[in-house]
Amino acid sequence: MDTDALHTDGDMFWQERRTCFLTTLRPDGSPHTTPVGVTYDPETRIARVITDGGNKKVRNIRAALAAGTEARVTVSQAEGRRWSTLEGTAIIKDDPTSVADAERRYTERYKTPRVNPNRVVIEITVTRVLGPPSPPAGDPAPRPRRGRNIGEDPRFPKPGILRRMDDTTATPPPLRRKAPPTDTSTLAALATPLRTTAGTAPAPAPRPSRSAAGPPGHPCRDGLAPSRPG
Repeated sequence: MDTDALHTDGDMFWQERRTCFLTTLRPDGSPHTTPVGVTYDPETRIARVITDGGNKKVRNIRAALAAGTEARVTVSQAEGRRWSTLEGTAIIKDDPTSVADAERRYTERYKTPRVNPNRVVIEITVTRVLGPPSPPAGDPAPRPRRGRNIGEDPRFPKPGILRRMDDTTATPPPLRRKAPPTDTSTLAALATPLRTTAGTAPAPAPRPSRSAAGPPGHPCRDGLAPSRPG
C-alpha cells in the first residue's frame, strides 16, 4: 500500500512504543540497517532519530551529503501483519535546540534518554509512506505486548512475581509429607522376608577362609603359619 498521507491509524501506529529499524546507504551503495527509536510528526512529515555522532549511520549520511547527493533512508516498524515504512531524505543536526526537541519527542514515545554530550539528530523529511498500519479485515486482534522497554525479554519474571519471591514476611506453605500405607496387605508384604522362587530364603554367600588367603604354595594357604625366627 502506497499512500501520500498518514491516516489516523497510521498516526497511532507511529505513536505506540515500538522498536524501529533505520536503513542508510554505505558509500558503496550497500544497505546498513540498525534498530533505533523513531518519532514521527505527521503534520510536518518529519521523522527524527537521536543517536551518537560517531555511529556508522551518521557517517553514511554525512558521506552522501559530502558527495553532493541526497541521503536516502528508510525507517520501518512492524507488529504481526501491521507494518509501516517511511521513505525520505536525511540530514544531521547537532545544535542544542534541535537535539533538545528530539529528546523531548523521544521521551514522549519511549523514555528519557541517557545523557550523551555527543548526541545528534537524524532528521528525515518523509516523501513516501508504505504499509498497512491497521490489520487486514478478518484478522484476529493482536496479542497484548508483554514488554514495555526496547529489548525487554518476556522470559524474565514480571515485577509482581519478583515481589512475591522477595517477600520474606509471607508465611511459607506447610510441607506435604506422604502418609504411610494403611492397607494391611501392604504392611504384610513389607514385613515378609525376601524368598526365592523355590520358597526358601536365599543362603548367605560363604565367607572366604583365612587359610585360603595366600597364593598356591604359600604357608597361609596350607593352614601353616610362618615360623618366627629363633
